[in-house]
Amino acid sequence: MQRHSVEMFKTFFLVTFIFLDLSASSVSSRDGECKISVKNDFPNEKEPFLLKRDEKGLDFFLPKFENKDDVFHINARDEFYVVCPSRANRLQKTSKPMQKVSCKGDNVFVVNHEEVTFKTLACQRNVSSSINITSRPCAQSKGIIVEVGFQAAGWHSLIKICHNQTNGLSYYSLHTVRRELIDGGSYQRSSFRKESKDLFKDYNPDNYYKKNHQITMLKKIVGDSNVSKYVNNNQFMSRGHLTPVKDLPFKSWQSFTFGFSNAAPQWQTINNGAWKKLETAVRDNKQSDVYEVATGTYGVCKIKDQNGTDVPLSLHAGKIPVPDYFWKLVQDPKDKSCIVFVCTNNPFLDAQPTPFCSDICTANNWFVNENNMQGKAKRATPNLSQGYMYCCSYSDLKSKKADLDMPEFKCNGTLKFKSN
Repeated sequence: MQRHSVEMFKTFFLVTFIFLDLSASSVSSRDGECKISVKNDFPNEKEPFLLKRDEKGLDFFLPKFENKDDVFHINARDEFYVVCPSRANRLQKTSKPMQKVSCKGDNVFVVNHEEVTFKTLACQRNVSSSINITSRPCAQSKGIIVEVGFQAAGWHSLIKICHNQTNGLSYYSLHTVRRELIDGGSYQRSSFRKESKDLFKDYNPDNYYKKNHQITMLKKIVGDSNVSKYVNNNQFMSRGHLTPVKDLPFKSWQSFTFGFSNAAPQWQTINNGAWKKLETAVRDNKQSDVYEVATGTYGVCKIKDQNGTDVPLSLHAGKIPVPDYFWKLVQDPKDKSCIVFVCTNNPFLDAQPTPFCSDICTANNWFVNENNMQGKAKRATPNLSQGYMYCCSYSDLKSKKADLDMPEFKCNGTLKFKSN
């Protein structure tokens, strides 16, 4: 009897131990982190912004680039926030504009004590930017800094723009390129919109970018018989992004580039020609994973009227002037190396203009006028209708074009192009 009792006790102890061990294993697995894949776990549409708290407060939550995907990592019991800007927008699940989400472990998320998958955390509408018109002057006090972002327990700025409220001209924009995150992200075009009545007072810039308006405006300059040279199926003045849509990694972020303060009139063959190649090259440059970028405008494009007189172009009575040049400054923030690209915005030039600086494209492996951006030999003869592009050192361009309104950058050395 005593022996039988001992055997029963051993059996009970063993079963209890196994049960406790299995329970402990279950708890341990729940202690695993949560992961969010941009390609697989994001809502199919109306995706939110993600914020996470650090020592400075709430800031943009950035993923890691893994296996050609952007992946957010959240430790068990850690929290982050999903946000659906603007004012009328809400999260579908909770009808709140901002919602705390916690990681229970093993990719199980908790919202208001309910377990959910991240794919269910979509906004009611597509996210929409707000603007913060600061009092900070820029462009030799001709403009002020306008921040594009949203309010969520503080202000979160994605793009900064130097803008002139009087004539609707933006001198430059500032943004960060996170090259690897772009490779692992998603892409979606949006429609341009007027962000605020305070930026374009008493008029809607969208009306003046329309082809019919451009035809009417140009007829007064070049005459009815010549207008088809300037506006046709292939040629017109497009809404040229300053901060490019594809420079940002997520659909929610990209939508913030579609404000008219982030655009300037750019002839379409140039927008889709040399300028497009440049934007692609910046994203393809494997010299660094992160770049700080300023993109801007300079001068006013002129065309000849019926009497042969040069006439400065604007989309409407001096409002939204058409730039003569676009430029782009790219800096590697790690070693402070920089390069500046300058591109004409006049597809009707008869001759190649004199560069503002000593052209350093070839010396630094930037072949911006070739069809193949990683060309090995020499730069091709530029097609002026697609834009004439050249490269400058920051100091050289600043010293020779003092009236070109570039922001101050610390530049040590020249940023080279690296294809692999």
